[in-house]
Amino acid sequence: MSQYADPDWVLGAARRMGDWGREDPASWAEAWRRTYYERGGNNRSAAERGSPRSAGYGLWFVGRIREADRPFRRLSIYEVDRRLGKNAAYAELALRFLQGGRDPEDLKELWLAVRKAFRQETGRDPAHAQAGALDVAAGLFLGDHVQWD
Repeated sequence: MSQYADPDWVLGAARRMGDWGREDPASWAEAWRRTYYERGGNNRSAAERGSPRSAGYGLWFVGRIREADRPFRRLSIYEVDRRLGKNAAYAELALRFLQGGRDPEDLKELWLAVRKAFRQETGRDPAHAQAGALDVAAGLFLGDHVQWD
């Protein structure tokens, strides 16, 4: 897994959003960047990478992060994709598969399952690579930070 699997990055951004009283994507992007640099990050491309940032935002927005104190919003994968983007949909699907017993350490197999489900549920072709979205989901899952329905 990559650095995006560190749940403290997502949790820090989520705490900041709560402190700011905001829920828009631009504020999340700023919270994500600030948290990365405060945690000692020094790679601008890592701080700016959209896929894991969008995955984290989507999971936070729908209330999947336990510590964020947000209500869980039950959305179909089609709705998550349409409203929050494909990376949020990938992360949500990953959590569903992880809850069902998939190995969080085997992101290759998890990605194959997510791609197939994404295509079935949205009618759209998924990306060829997950680019950090599954790392975010797996990190939260392994750290026991996921709020289930």
